[in-house]
Amino acid sequence: VSGRKGASGFSFDLMTFNVLGSQHTSPSGGRPAFAPGRVRSEWGKGLIERRGASLVGLSEPQPDQINQFNIATRGAWTFFPGTTQGYDAAPQSVMWKDSDWEYVWADTAQLPFMRKSRPQPVVRLRHRASGREIYMINAHLSPGKMQADRDKGLAIIVQLIRLLRDDNLPIIVTGDLNEHGLAFRKIACETFLNAAVGGKSRGGQCELPRHMRVDWIFGGRGSFSDTAVDISSRVRRTTDHAVISSTFTVE
Repeated sequence: VSGRKGASGFSFDLMTFNVLGSQHTSPSGGRPAFAPGRVRSEWGKGLIERRGASLVGLSEPQPDQINQFNIATRGAWTFFPGTTQGYDAAPQSVMWKDSDWEYVWADTAQLPFMRKSRPQPVVRLRHRASGREIYMINAHLSPGKMQADRDKGLAIIVQLIRLLRDDNLPIIVTGDLNEHGLAFRKIACETFLNAAVGGKSRGGQCELPRHMRVDWIFGGRGSFSDTAVDISSRVRRTTDHAVISSTFTVE
Protein backbone atom coordinates (compact mmCIF):
# COMPACT_ATOMS: atom_id res chain seq x y z
CA VAL A 1 0.00 0.00 0.00
CA SER A 2 1.47 3.35 -0.95
CA GLY A 3 2.59 5.71 1.77
CA ARG A 4 3.48 3.23 4.52
CA LYS A 5 5.62 4.66 7.30
CA GLY A 6 8.80 2.68 7.87
CA ALA A 7 11.25 2.65 10.76
CA SER A 8 13.59 5.06 8.98
CA GLY A 9 11.22 7.18 6.94
CA PHE A 10 8.36 6.26 4.66
CA SER A 11 7.73 3.67 1.97
CA PHE A 12 5.84 3.78 -1.30
CA ASP A 13 5.27 1.49 -4.25
CA LEU A 14 6.41 2.48 -7.71
CA MET A 15 6.46 0.94 -11.16
CA THR A 16 8.08 1.19 -14.57
CA PHE A 17 5.57 0.32 -17.26
CA ASN A 18 6.08 0.22 -21.02
CA VAL A 19 2.45 0.26 -22.09
CA LEU A 20 3.07 -0.60 -25.78
CA GLY A 21 2.07 2.46 -27.75
CA SER A 22 -1.31 2.41 -29.44
CA GLN A 23 0.32 3.12 -32.80
CA HIS A 24 1.79 -0.40 -32.65
CA THR A 25 -1.63 -2.03 -32.26
CA SER A 26 -3.59 0.01 -34.78
CA PRO A 27 -4.83 -1.94 -37.85
CA SER A 28 -1.58 -1.05 -39.63
CA GLY A 29 0.67 -1.21 -36.58
CA GLY A 30 1.99 -4.73 -36.93
CA ARG A 31 0.85 -6.19 -33.58
CA PRO A 32 -2.49 -7.83 -34.40
CA ALA A 33 -2.31 -10.11 -31.36
CA PHE A 34 -2.84 -7.13 -29.03
CA ALA A 35 -6.04 -5.26 -28.26
CA PRO A 36 -6.26 -1.53 -29.17
CA GLY A 37 -4.43 0.96 -26.97
CA ARG A 38 -7.65 2.24 -25.37
CA VAL A 39 -8.57 -1.22 -24.11
CA ARG A 40 -5.06 -1.99 -22.95
CA SER A 41 -4.93 1.28 -21.01
CA GLU A 42 -7.89 0.09 -18.98
CA TRP A 43 -6.13 -3.20 -18.33
CA GLY A 44 -2.99 -1.25 -17.42
CA LYS A 45 -4.91 0.65 -14.80
CA GLY A 46 -5.78 -2.71 -13.24
CA LEU A 47 -2.12 -3.74 -13.16
CA ILE A 48 -1.17 -0.52 -11.38
CA GLU A 49 -3.94 -0.95 -8.83
CA ARG A 50 -3.05 -4.59 -8.30
CA ARG A 51 0.43 -3.55 -7.18
CA GLY A 52 -0.78 -0.48 -5.30
CA ALA A 53 1.75 1.76 -7.00
CA SER A 54 1.33 5.51 -6.51
CA LEU A 55 4.19 6.57 -8.78
CA VAL A 56 4.64 5.18 -12.30
CA GLY A 57 7.17 5.88 -15.04
CA LEU A 58 5.48 5.22 -18.36
CA SER A 59 7.11 4.36 -21.67
CA GLU A 60 5.43 4.61 -25.08
CA PRO A 61 2.00 5.97 -24.08
CA GLN A 62 0.39 7.87 -26.93
CA PRO A 63 -1.91 10.82 -26.17
CA ASP A 64 -5.01 8.64 -26.62
CA GLN A 65 -3.69 6.17 -24.03
CA ILE A 66 -2.96 8.92 -21.52
CA ASN A 67 -6.48 10.24 -22.00
CA GLN A 68 -7.84 6.75 -21.47
CA PHE A 69 -5.75 6.23 -18.33
CA ASN A 70 -7.19 9.50 -17.03
CA ILE A 71 -10.73 8.35 -17.77
CA ALA A 72 -10.17 4.89 -16.30
CA THR A 73 -8.70 6.32 -13.08
CA ARG A 74 -11.45 8.97 -12.85
CA GLY A 75 -8.97 11.83 -12.78
CA ALA A 76 -7.22 10.60 -9.63
CA TRP A 77 -3.73 10.87 -11.16
CA THR A 78 -1.60 13.65 -12.59
CA PHE A 79 0.46 13.06 -15.74
CA PHE A 80 3.59 14.95 -16.74
CA PRO A 81 4.20 15.96 -19.45
CA GLY A 82 1.09 14.00 -20.43
CA THR A 83 -0.67 15.73 -23.30
CA THR A 84 0.50 19.23 -22.36
CA GLN A 85 3.64 19.47 -24.53
CA GLY A 86 2.68 17.78 -27.75
CA TYR A 87 3.14 14.34 -29.20
CA ASP A 88 6.90 13.95 -28.61
CA ALA A 89 6.63 14.52 -24.86
CA ALA A 90 3.73 12.16 -24.14
CA PRO A 91 5.56 8.81 -24.52
CA GLN A 92 7.86 9.41 -21.54
CA SER A 93 5.25 10.62 -19.07
CA VAL A 94 5.29 10.16 -15.30
CA MET A 95 2.02 9.61 -13.47
CA TRP A 96 1.44 10.05 -9.73
CA LYS A 97 -1.60 9.51 -7.51
CA ASP A 98 -2.86 12.86 -6.27
CA SER A 99 -4.00 11.50 -2.91
CA ASP A 100 -0.41 10.46 -2.15
CA TRP A 101 1.74 13.04 -3.93
CA GLU A 102 1.73 16.81 -4.35
CA TYR A 103 3.36 18.57 -7.29
CA VAL A 104 6.33 20.77 -6.38
CA TRP A 105 8.26 21.31 -9.62
CA ALA A 106 8.68 19.72 -13.04
CA ASP A 107 10.78 20.22 -16.13
CA THR A 108 12.05 18.23 -19.10
CA ALA A 109 15.48 17.34 -20.43
CA GLN A 110 16.16 16.66 -24.09
CA LEU A 111 17.46 13.13 -24.63
CA PRO A 112 18.28 11.46 -27.96
CA PHE A 113 15.56 9.23 -29.32
CA MET A 114 15.48 7.57 -32.75
CA ARG A 115 18.34 9.85 -33.93
CA LYS A 116 16.31 12.93 -32.99
CA SER A 117 15.47 14.08 -29.48
CA ARG A 118 12.52 14.11 -27.13
CA PRO A 119 11.69 15.99 -23.92
CA GLN A 120 11.82 13.58 -20.97
CA PRO A 121 10.52 14.43 -17.51
CA VAL A 122 12.22 15.39 -14.27
CA VAL A 123 9.71 15.96 -11.46
CA ARG A 124 9.91 16.94 -7.81
CA LEU A 125 7.06 15.69 -5.66
CA ARG A 126 6.05 16.00 -2.02
CA HIS A 127 4.74 12.94 -0.21
CA ARG A 128 1.57 14.16 1.44
CA ALA A 129 1.60 11.90 4.50
CA SER A 130 5.21 12.56 5.51
CA GLY A 131 5.92 15.96 3.93
CA ARG A 132 9.14 14.55 2.45
CA GLU A 133 10.14 15.30 -1.15
CA ILE A 134 11.71 13.24 -3.92
CA TYR A 135 13.00 13.67 -7.46
CA MET A 136 12.02 11.34 -10.28
CA ILE A 137 13.55 11.05 -13.74
CA ASN A 138 11.80 8.95 -16.37
CA ALA A 139 13.42 8.12 -19.70
CA HIS A 140 12.89 6.07 -22.84
CA LEU A 141 16.04 5.50 -24.87
CA SER A 142 16.43 4.46 -28.50
CA PRO A 143 16.06 0.78 -29.42
CA GLY A 144 17.97 -1.54 -31.71
CA LYS A 145 21.26 -0.52 -33.30
CA MET A 146 21.14 3.11 -32.15
CA GLN A 147 23.89 2.63 -29.58
CA ALA A 148 25.20 6.18 -29.92
CA ASP A 149 21.77 7.52 -28.92
CA ARG A 150 21.69 5.30 -25.84
CA ASP A 151 25.24 6.22 -24.83
CA LYS A 152 24.36 9.92 -24.98
CA GLY A 153 21.07 9.37 -23.17
CA LEU A 154 22.68 7.44 -20.32
CA ALA A 155 25.35 10.13 -19.99
CA ILE A 156 22.65 12.81 -19.69
CA ILE A 157 20.80 10.79 -17.04
CA VAL A 158 24.01 10.52 -15.01
CA GLN A 159 24.55 14.28 -15.37
CA LEU A 160 21.01 14.95 -14.14
CA ILE A 161 21.53 12.72 -11.10
CA ARG A 162 24.72 14.60 -10.24
CA LEU A 163 23.00 17.97 -10.65
CA LEU A 164 20.12 16.96 -8.37
CA ARG A 165 22.28 15.23 -5.78
CA ASP A 166 23.19 18.43 -3.92
CA ASP A 167 19.56 18.89 -2.82
CA ASN A 168 19.95 15.80 -0.60
CA LEU A 169 16.64 14.33 -1.71
CA PRO A 170 15.90 10.76 -2.76
CA ILE A 171 16.25 10.34 -6.52
CA ILE A 172 14.30 7.77 -8.54
CA VAL A 173 15.09 6.84 -12.15
CA THR A 174 12.69 4.72 -14.18
CA GLY A 175 12.26 3.84 -17.80
CA ASP A 176 12.72 1.60 -20.80
CA LEU A 177 16.43 2.21 -21.32
CA ASN A 178 16.81 -0.48 -24.00
CA GLU A 179 19.99 -1.64 -22.24
CA HIS A 180 20.85 -4.43 -19.82
CA GLY A 181 24.30 -4.40 -18.20
CA LEU A 182 25.33 -1.04 -19.61
CA ALA A 183 22.41 0.72 -17.93
CA PHE A 184 23.45 -0.74 -14.57
CA ARG A 185 27.12 0.09 -15.05
CA LYS A 186 26.39 3.71 -15.97
CA ILE A 187 23.62 4.56 -13.51
CA ALA A 188 24.26 2.35 -10.49
CA CYS A 189 28.05 2.09 -10.65
CA GLU A 190 28.73 5.73 -11.57
CA THR A 191 26.24 7.33 -9.13
CA PHE A 192 24.88 6.61 -5.66
CA LEU A 193 21.71 4.92 -6.93
CA ASN A 194 20.88 1.23 -6.54
CA ALA A 195 18.81 -0.98 -8.83
CA ALA A 196 15.54 -2.45 -7.62
CA VAL A 197 16.48 -5.81 -9.19
CA GLY A 198 19.72 -6.05 -7.21
CA GLY A 199 23.38 -6.12 -8.16
CA LYS A 200 26.29 -4.53 -6.30
CA SER A 201 27.58 -1.04 -6.96
CA ARG A 202 29.35 0.05 -3.77
CA GLY A 203 32.88 -0.09 -2.41
CA GLY A 204 34.43 -0.24 -5.85
CA GLN A 205 32.28 -3.20 -6.84
CA CYS A 206 30.13 -3.31 -9.97
CA GLU A 207 28.45 -6.68 -10.00
CA LEU A 208 25.51 -6.98 -12.37
CA PRO A 209 22.11 -8.20 -11.21
CA ARG A 210 21.47 -11.84 -12.02
CA HIS A 211 18.36 -11.06 -14.03
CA MET A 212 18.03 -7.88 -16.08
CA ARG A 213 15.53 -6.49 -18.55
CA VAL A 214 15.54 -3.28 -20.55
CA ASP A 215 13.05 -1.70 -18.12
CA TRP A 216 14.65 -0.34 -14.95
CA ILE A 217 13.98 1.20 -11.56
CA PHE A 218 16.90 2.86 -9.75
CA GLY A 219 16.83 4.79 -6.50
CA GLY A 220 19.15 6.64 -4.15
CA ARG A 221 18.85 7.67 -0.48
CA GLY A 222 16.61 4.74 0.24
CA SER A 223 16.29 0.99 -0.22
CA PHE A 224 14.23 -1.37 -2.33
CA SER A 225 12.21 -4.38 -1.23
CA ASP A 226 9.48 -6.64 -2.57
CA THR A 227 10.59 -6.12 -6.17
CA ALA A 228 8.44 -7.94 -8.72
CA VAL A 229 9.09 -8.62 -12.40
CA ASP A 230 5.61 -9.39 -13.67
CA ILE A 231 5.27 -11.45 -16.86
CA SER A 232 1.89 -12.90 -15.96
CA SER A 233 -0.85 -13.51 -18.50
CA ARG A 234 -2.44 -10.19 -17.47
CA VAL A 235 0.75 -8.40 -18.39
CA ARG A 236 1.31 -10.34 -21.61
CA ARG A 237 -2.10 -9.36 -22.98
CA THR A 238 -1.44 -5.70 -22.13
CA THR A 239 2.13 -5.10 -23.31
CA ASP A 240 5.16 -6.75 -24.87
CA HIS A 241 7.35 -5.86 -21.85
CA ALA A 242 7.57 -7.08 -18.29
CA VAL A 243 6.08 -4.73 -15.69
CA ILE A 244 8.57 -4.07 -12.90
CA SER A 245 7.51 -2.74 -9.52
CA SER A 246 9.10 -2.30 -6.12
CA THR A 247 8.70 -0.77 -2.69
CA PHE A 248 11.11 2.08 -1.94
CA THR A 249 11.79 3.05 1.67
CA VAL A 250 13.26 6.50 2.10
CA GLU A 251 16.14 6.83 4.54
